[in-house]
Amino acid sequence: MSLYSDLDELVLKCKNEKSKKYIYEAIACYRNGAYRASIITTWISIVFDLIEKFNELSLSGDNKATQLSTEFKMITAQGDISKSLNYEREILDKAKNELDMFSSLELLELKRIQDDRNKSAHPSMLNDDIIFNPIPELVRTHIVNAINIVLAQSPSQGRYAFGKIINDIDSMYFPSNIDDIKIVLKSSPIYNARKNLYDSVITVMLKNIIRDKNDDDLYLKKLKGVLTVLKDFNTGFYNEILNKRITGLMKSIEGDLRVSYFMALRYIPNIWIYLDESLRVLISKYIERDGFILTQSQFLGLRNIDESIKKIIDNRVFNAIDNNTFVNIIKAYDGIVIEYIDKLITCYSLSNSYRASIDIQDAVIKYIPFFTKQQIEKLIFSHYGNRQCWEHGYSEYVIEAITESTVDTKANIEQLIADAEKIKNTN
Repeated sequence: MSLYSDLDELVLKCKNEKSKKYIYEAIACYRNGAYRASIITTWISIVFDLIEKFNELSLSGDNKATQLSTEFKMITAQGDISKSLNYEREILDKAKNELDMFSSLELLELKRIQDDRNKSAHPSMLNDDIIFNPIPELVRTHIVNAINIVLAQSPSQGRYAFGKIINDIDSMYFPSNIDDIKIVLKSSPIYNARKNLYDSVITVMLKNIIRDKNDDDLYLKKLKGVLTVLKDFNTGFYNEILNKRITGLMKSIEGDLRVSYFMALRYIPNIWIYLDESLRVLISKYIERDGFILTQSQFLGLRNIDESIKKIIDNRVFNAIDNNTFVNIIKAYDGIVIEYIDKLITCYSLSNSYRASIDIQDAVIKYIPFFTKQQIEKLIFSHYGNRQCWEHGYSEYVIEAITESTVDTKANIEQLIADAEKIKNTN
């Protein structure tokens, strides 16, 4: 693909049709070797596009944009050339400082275009014996930067866009379902946004999760959903921002570190890979020692973070807690932990009352679809080997779940039940 066709495709990204005409003219000058004219027209396209963005943002209710739009209209109405030139001279700084439309580095690139425009349009800025002859590569770079930084961007970028996004997310009407969040954010300024807007929004989400003191599960799940969607929209931006921000934010926590650490682990997607080694060691120790300050469902929810965390939690489950606590954890956790099935069967077999057996059987029934043949057999004989399990009026639900298992043939399962019932009858 030629450099020229590359530019043609880039122009298609421009948001404003009038700005697109100006940049097409700049490209035509570039192709014909009129490089100074190309730079001048590129600058005109930037100024025109920024003014159009001020107007659009003004209609949306952005007060700063309204001031800039009104100022330009007054200058135009008065025909004041001096003020008009001054407005053009300061337009980049105003767009950056008052509306945060681009980053500091992007501002430097745009000012290079402005400087080269002045050299192209005003020979008096150079020495008498010097003619400004920009090379083709420089002109092409200016065109590309003008499109990528300004013309291809929607007007809703910057402080106003940031405030609108945050207010929408904080609204009680903002969804918590991932699919719905994706639909809402696709129609917001964050979709295809610049990195600086992404950075600002993600940083606020991270801070709100880490510093939340109310443990508002619905709100935190909503923030987790937003981060998950933003990661899906632009994985590169997400990874870069998390690598840059998360360790510093975690180390700046004040108050009860344990709660903040656990909230971050639970609600920030893939957080473990972005933490430095010192934080990983520290957090691992907190989980090992103080994991049960979490609710029981939250505790098991940390298993999927990292293999080292999984080992710490499993060690506590198997060696440091009593059977009743284990059962409560299993019941509270929404997921399935295959490694805990054998311990679950053992706890069921040790039920010392009807109430204890009934209390655990819901967890047993939930896990039965994940049993192996050997575990089905073990459960059957455990069930009929303990009067507290089979004698109460609700025991039939366990047997019903066993007979519906597809891990073995129905005939084999029924034979195992018949064999186990013989043991029950002799007890």
